[in-house]
Amino acid sequence: MDATSQVRNQRIELGLTQVELAAQAQIALPTLQQLEGGASNPSLDTLEKLGRVLGFAVELRKRSCDWDRLIELGLPLMSSAVCSKRESVLSSEDLVSELRCALTEIEADSDERKREALCALLLALSTHFPSFYKRHFKKNQKANALAKMGTGRVIKLRRLALAKISEYL
Repeated sequence: MDATSQVRNQRIELGLTQVELAAQAQIALPTLQQLEGGASNPSLDTLEKLGRVLGFAVELRKRSCDWDRLIELGLPLMSSAVCSKRESVLSSEDLVSELRCALTEIEADSDERKREALCALLLALSTHFPSFYKRHFKKNQKANALAKMGTGRVIKLRRLALAKISEYL
């Protein structure tokens, strides 16, 4: 559930009107109306003010990598989940987001298969889509180190990754 839904649902559950909540949180009424209407991107300060009144804590934390989604996007690894026949939209934005998340997790994860698959995907991106790779990963030292690990197995896996990412990049 997103912040917009949580704010609106909790406000209603507490029996507060938008006017009352805005006054108690010390924010402008139009700000609250836009937030609940999904027409704004609230600041962290606004969310904290609303959270104090509604009983929520606002926190930033690393999210877990969705390895199954990354596999859909081209990571050459077998999924542990049951494959569904749903048509999912593959996008470069999702690829970048999941890759960045995977790069933060891979250090703590000792699964060599994931590491090799990640190396293969980064190698495919760096060799076949160099402008895309430079735009998103040029300054990422971990990505650059992994993209250069070209063992025989990684090169074979790169072909599988390339076949998938070529569909949407």
